[in-house]
Amino acid sequence: MNGGSRSVGSRSPCRSGHPGCRANARCARCASWVLTENARYNIRVNCVCPGAINTRAAELLAGERADEVRRRQSAAHPLGRMGEAEEIANAMLFLVSDQSSFITGAALVVDGGLLAHTGLPPFRTAPERP
Repeated sequence: MNGGSRSVGSRSPCRSGHPGCRANARCARCASWVLTENARYNIRVNCVCPGAINTRAAELLAGERADEVRRRQSAAHPLGRMGEAEEIANAMLFLVSDQSSFITGAALVVDGGLLAHTGLPPFRTAPERP
């Protein structure tokens, strides 16, 4: 197998400013930096950007409202459902395989069409520093 590296991040809309959303967006930018530093060593760097994935997170975060959260998340995706962890794993397996040997610096969006449907969040400038 040719050199390969992967990261999981997000480019999905995050209007809440939640720290997790910001951290995921940074993952894609970090992957680009790592790529430029390591491409000469035949190390490929790509980022997988998942949408809402059907995991236990709904129960852990929403408790008794977990089913409602899942319904709302499913309705937000053009495919009408949440993704499954196996679908994200399959995307990552593809990116680390020889089948993707000429793919590097890519952000593979695996979100059921959410980003294409909703677009990116509005641009906000950072507050000025004194």
